[in-house]
Amino acid sequence: MFWKSRPPLDNDDLEWQLECWGWLLSNFGGLAALEDKPMILPTGAFFAPSESQGHDRAQVLFDTIARYMSVDPGEFDLVPQDESIDPKLGDLAIVQNAPSSPAGTFQYGADQRLRATYDPASIERPMELIATLAHEICHAILFTTDDEPPGGPDCEEFATDLAVTFFGFGVFAANSAFEFQQFSDGVTQGWSTRRQGYLTEAEWGFSLAVFLSLKLESADAALKHLKPALASHLKKSLKYLDGNPDLLAPLIGGHGNEASAGL
Repeated sequence: MFWKSRPPLDNDDLEWQLECWGWLLSNFGGLAALEDKPMILPTGAFFAPSESQGHDRAQVLFDTIARYMSVDPGEFDLVPQDESIDPKLGDLAIVQNAPSSPAGTFQYGADQRLRATYDPASIERPMELIATLAHEICHAILFTTDDEPPGGPDCEEFATDLAVTFFGFGVFAANSAFEFQQFSDGVTQGWSTRRQGYLTEAEWGFSLAVFLSLKLESADAALKHLKPALASHLKKSLKYLDGNPDLLAPLIGGHGNEASAGL
């Protein structure tokens, strides 16, 4: 008996993501535009070393990301948010349910200026900061179309996350989706978790698999830079797409391209 690989997502999520990929292709240049978008990786080849610190460092990263997305960074005001509250008050005191700043926000002002904000603490976590800034720039890009994403306004944030992969920054966003850390300072010890974005790790893995498959690119470079759990999701999704080429056929359309990214 031959066994088919199980879907990496439940049917509703898989169908929505494929439909949203079709929506992104229809609104932002089709396969020809996607083929011109490189997969951006956390290497010096994509982000040159910089001596900048603090907000200047965030601005350098923002400008670099915007240019990769063919967006003019001069149309944006990049603003640091207020510092988040530190929940640890001392060796034995921790504030529960302390409010924290969002990773980032996007606004379109009455002055016709685009405004993106970020958590200044994330400057020390460049993978997370780049994912956040890419997400906020994608908000601005999606703002240019009146065509609502599949699922309507309720799915706007999910579609924005998917656009991050479409515009080449899926590795950063996937790696930043979930963070688990243990800590100990000799007196206090414990663990912390942080969630960023709207897609799950499995959904990020599938989005990367679609991106690579549509572009006919090897997954080797992405796998090298992904966390182990994300690499596993990507491999599983690629295997599933290999075994079900009909899933991407509507996205490929008249290109007649049935190859896959492979491992």
